[in-house]
Amino acid sequence: MSFWSELGFGSNPYVVKPLPSSAAGRELLVGRDVELRALLRRIEEGDTHVFLEGPNGVGKTSLVAVAAWVATERFLERKTPQLYLSLPEPLQIKEDASEFISDCYFAIARAFLDGEEILRRADRKVPRTKEIKAWLESPVLKGRGFTLSSPFGGGGVTGSTAANSSSGFSNAGFRATIRTWLRDAFPEGTGGLVGVIDNLELLETSNAARRLLEEIRDPVLQLSGMRWVLCGARGIARSVAATSRLNGVLSDPIEITPVADEHISNLIDTRLRHYSVRSTSKAPVSALSFEHVYEVAHNNLRDSLRHAQSF
Repeated sequence: MSFWSELGFGSNPYVVKPLPSSAAGRELLVGRDVELRALLRRIEEGDTHVFLEGPNGVGKTSLVAVAAWVATERFLERKTPQLYLSLPEPLQIKEDASEFISDCYFAIARAFLDGEEILRRADRKVPRTKEIKAWLESPVLKGRGFTLSSPFGGGGVTGSTAANSSSGFSNAGFRATIRTWLRDAFPEGTGGLVGVIDNLELLETSNAARRLLEEIRDPVLQLSGMRWVLCGARGIARSVAATSRLNGVLSDPIEITPVADEHISNLIDTRLRHYSVRSTSKAPVSALSFEHVYEVAHNNLRDSLRHAQSF
């Protein structure tokens, strides 16, 4: 029996990783109703990509994941004709623009696989997923003079050895086909895929972030059928969004501040109820105690949860 089971929980209620894009994630997103509405409005009604700005650990990635799920549910409940689906994971920013662009296109391909059932139910055009899955999961293509046909069109990959992340795949028509999928599945005004570009502060300076975003503007940020949400620490977003090359591509940033003190007790109570598997469960750090931890950790939710599970 695990430690958490002994205490009456199905798993760790103080888990630090971002909330999932699911009903559970929506339940656990406490104290963010205002920010959630603002983000959904930008995704569904805006024509520029969204910038979230706030300190590390404030919950930006969780907010996007839940917003994407809510947007999907709104379509399934026929409250909107726009269908939005989430990319499987946030994309971590990299200094190598070419490598990062490849990461984006492969994440989009995965999203089509994950969202196949919903796309079919919505009567959207769906690519040949069985062949795509086998092709994406093949780690290496090899053989001098050998050609592997691709479900993406454009022939295949020939000669030498090429890993799935290499430029050999783009030469096979990979990126061109991804653009076609997006246009076919999400005609203008009908929704799109929601992807997170996370941790822009890892580039250390706004100049570095600006250069990277300018490099990916055309191949990534101008993709039809994509709604990107970019996340960064305070200060980096305004400098980046103000450049002439990115003007009209990125929205003014939404500032995400720490969860208000008045919501913290309910936030932890909700987590404890969600993960509890019996009425006699005993929380190592109660909601009242967590309020004190949150204050000591300077209102950083990620650090507070880490301290609680360590305790």
